[in-house]
Amino acid sequence: MLMTEAELHNSGAQVLKDADGYWSAVKRVSPRYPLKQVQNGVSGCVELEYRIGSDGKMDGYRVVKAFPGDVFVDAVVDAMKQTRWQPTAENTAREPVVTTIQLDLRLEGYDTSGYRENCGANNM
Repeated sequence: MLMTEAELHNSGAQVLKDADGYWSAVKRVSPRYPLKQVQNGVSGCVELEYRIGSDGKMDGYRVVKAFPGDVFVDAVVDAMKQTRWQPTAENTAREPVVTTIQLDLRLEGYDTSGYRENCGANNM
């Protein structure tokens, strides 16, 4: 569910830079590269702030940054909806958390200057 920053931060979940102390991904799903973007040689990124609920699923998110525009947002959100987490030994209460991730979608052999500038990928 798309949420505002206030809704995410006031959801009763801890806001963490890294959720590893509370949740561990047991099923990671990579975003499917949209065919149109492959055909056009488009690279980009999406940064999501999202909530891991007590059931180990993403139950809320907001888009922090998307480049270029929102062309990769649906692919990233779909992948994150399929990702599953299990609580760590320290999180026996299955406490929900809010955290952030940036997923990059990049094609080799294409001009990636806009990608580097907007997605922070300096090591290309």
